[in-house]
Amino acid sequence: MPGRLFWLLVCGALATTSRLEAQTLEDLRLECAKVSFEWYSIANIAILTSQSLMTPEAQVQQRRLQKMYCARLARCAAIGIEPASAAIAYSAAYSSCLKEESQSYDND
Repeated sequence: MPGRLFWLLVCGALATTSRLEAQTLEDLRLECAKVSFEWYSIANIAILTSQSLMTPEAQVQQRRLQKMYCARLARCAAIGIEPASAAIAYSAAYSSCLKEESQSYDND
């Protein structure tokens, strides 16, 4: 959950700042992460509100959504990194995200 809290804070900070065009790689990465988190939140809420109980099918949908979110977030982390190093950055970010997501649902 600490990772999720970090992204909530980052996204909240980005939402309160002006919508100026991103100028640095870090700005691009943060904007990408913000958009990814917004997409994930909307899709996750749709899954959660589509039924009264979390059926196995809904859990599978939610896990697939987590994997797609982590892939998007990992691509954000690799923005501007040389192709030789981007694969390592992508892999590390993807794996870390999946671990955080699975832990956050295990603790619920």
